[in-house]
Parts: sequence; C-alpha cells; structure tokens
Amino acid sequence: MLQSESDTNPTPEEIFELVKAARASGASSKVRGKNEGLGNLGQLRMENDKKTVSEFLVSNTNNDGGYPGFYPDDDKTACAVMTEIGCTPTPTDIIVVPSTAGMALEPGTNPAVALMTEDKVALFRKIAITDHGPGKFADGPPPDYRALVERFQIGTIVIAKSLMNDELKLKGTIWHECGHKLLNNAEEAGEVFFLEISKIKDTFGRERACEWATDVGRKPQYHRTYGLAKDPGRKDLLLLLREICPERLFYDEFRKQYEEIMGEVLRPSTQLAEKLTQEKEERDAARKPVGVGTVITGDLAALQAQVPEADIAGSAGLVRPVSAQVGSTVTFAGKMWQVQDKKTKADKAVFTLECTATTIAATITQIGEIWEQSAAGTKSYGLSAQGPWLYTRQLDASNDARLVETITLQVLDVFTSADHQTVRRLVRAQVEETAGAK
Repeated sequence: MLQSESDTNPTPEEIFELVKAARASGASSKVRGKNEGLGNLGQLRMENDKKTVSEFLVSNTNNDGGYPGFYPDDDKTACAVMTEIGCTPTPTDIIVVPSTAGMALEPGTNPAVALMTEDKVALFRKIAITDHGPGKFADGPPPDYRALVERFQIGTIVIAKSLMNDELKLKGTIWHECGHKLLNNAEEAGEVFFLEISKIKDTFGRERACEWATDVGRKPQYHRTYGLAKDPGRKDLLLLLREICPERLFYDEFRKQYEEIMGEVLRPSTQLAEKLTQEKEERDAARKPVGVGTVITGDLAALQAQVPEADIAGSAGLVRPVSAQVGSTVTFAGKMWQVQDKKTKADKAVFTLECTATTIAATITQIGEIWEQSAAGTKSYGLSAQGPWLYTRQLDASNDARLVETITLQVLDVFTSADHQTVRRLVRAQVEETAGAK
C-alpha cells in the first residue's frame, strides 16, 4: 500500500467535513456541464438513472454521517499521488471504487475513467447505490451514500481498488488524468502523455518508464494512434520515447513516426544495422521459390516468411486469405492458392495453402459505374489483381452489329479496407473499340 508523504492532502475526516459543508450550504446534486450528442435513448437512460438515485436517497438515510466513500485510506493515498504532479485535490477530484465490472471499470484494461459528461456521472451515482448499496458493500463500513453521490461530479476521476496494489500503475494512471487537468486539454495529445511519462521517468527511472509506456500502461500502437498523432507535444513525446526505449524497440515501433515528425531518416547504429542485415539474410535463406504444388503453413506472418520477399512486396502481397474457407481459392504473394486446411491458434488463423498457379488470372469487378471517362476514352475499373491485363467484352451497339472492347488495364493505386481484409485497386483502362460479328 502506498503511503501519503504530504501533510497538505485532505484526510478522510476533512473530505467528510468538506462534503457536509457543501451540503449544508445548499449545494445541489445537479451536475454542471453539457451532455452533447446523447440522443433520445441515452437521455432516457440518464433520466432513469437520476430517478433511481433520487428515490434511493429519499428512502435510505441509515448511513448518513458516515464517510462519503468506499475506501477512506485509499482516497487519501490517491489524493497524495495527485499532489506529486502538481494537482491540488478536492473531495470531488478522485474516488476509489470497488474493482468490479459493476462500477463500469474493467481491471487490467480500463481501471480508471474521468467522468466528463452528465450521463456518466448519473451512471456512476446509480451504480454506487445499487451494485454497492446497503448490504452489498462488504469491504468495510457502508458509506454515507447521500454524501458519496455528491462527490461524483463532472471531472471526477474514478479509479479501481485493484490499482492500489501496484504503485507504477496507480501513479501512471492518476498522473495521466492529472495531465488533462493541468494542461487544460481533454484531448489525448502528445503533451498529456509527455507530462505523464516524464513524471514516471523522474520517479521510477528510464527502464520502468519504458515498461509503462510500451507494455504495462500503454502499447506502442496506442502512442502511434494518439500521442504521436496529435499536437501539441508530438515531437516532445517522440524524443522522450527515444530516450527511454532501447534502440531496437524504438526503431521497430516508432521509426515511421520519427521520420514523419522529424523530417529525416532514422538511421540505426552500426551494431543495430549489422543485426538488421543479418536477420534479413536469414529470412531470405529460409524462403524458397514457389511453384505449382508448393505447400506452406502458418498464420499470415509465417506465410510471408516462407515466400520470396519480392513476392510479398507491393500490392500483390497485400491480398490476404484471412476470410477464406477450406477448399476455396485465394490470392497471396502474387499467386493462386487452394486452402487445404484452416485452424485457429491463439486467436490467429493458421492456414495450409497449396500453390495452384504462379500468376493471378485477371478478374474484372466494376465498382458501381465507370469512375471516369476522358475525351480519349479512358475508363477506370476495380481490378482484383495487378496488371497490366488484356480484357475484352462485347457491347450491344445496334441491331446490326456488336462492338468489341479491347481494354489494357494498368494499376494506378491500391485501397485497403480498415480491417485489411479487402483490397481494391484503381486501374486505368485504355479502350479500343472494333466492330464484331453480330
């Protein structure tokens, strides 16, 4: 258990007195703040939550006078963590709640939430007096529910009891929320993460800061999606990650973001460059030429490791068999394959594929109507594989003859769906029309 090191933090008794004073002065339990975009159903749910709380407070007064929370000592500890980063806590700033899904917190995935909308406040007020109401809270004396409800306000940080057993997770989580408050920035911007991770580095050292930033508290993808994608503070966060992470980890996870933000190539050290070269040579040696009858097995990454690197580069290698079923034909690495087997291991699809053709037959899929047409007769179609391909079709031109289109198709661009399961190519088609037999 963490211990408070500051005598200026509110004690449980002081929190209780402050809440009592607020109630005595006529402070309303009505939450201040907007609740935009809630919709009719959400509005109805919020009103029902408010009604549940109101009816409870009218009929239950047995615990009035107790502590206005679940865990007095933990509330005090959480307040102390806030002061370490420069926040001055008030009774409504942070509340430690039971670590159950009933409090809308999932330990290990989302152990904290900031109540930023009126419906969230109403929800947590209701959960506090229903899921953990009289006779249901077994971790200690029941709280003063009337006073507890008053503590849930817009901006209140709610954290799970489970965090109290892990100092790094507790401080990292609270300091992130404090970053929003101190910077007056509700966005998941670079400066918020920079403040949080800097404090962790200064408190726990570089190694633990890296552990928090890339494994325990966040994953690299999270930073790529949020902090490194949103200013202010992208560059500061990037350079901090480079400082605390081992070179290989930073190179593998953040090279693209470095080159985009810094505007220069991220060059590996001599030692890392030699390692990368060695690994590439080993991959190339493990790959084998693919011909008709070649059988490969594995998930997508393992399949790519078994074919020549040139085959998986570019758009042809993006065609993935993830949704294919046994017996179907799929395209992969610029070739045609039949799915011999498909299993799931560790939430990944594992395929056994047999090569049936070393080239992909052209299949034209017209996406809607022709996308564009110029004076020279240029048309754009969707194509299921790379070209150029030669494609002909007959068109009814009149009652007396047919026109034959000879179309040479060339890939212009590739579009991949968000789930990476669908690939469409924009192609340009040069069209020649000739008369054909009726």
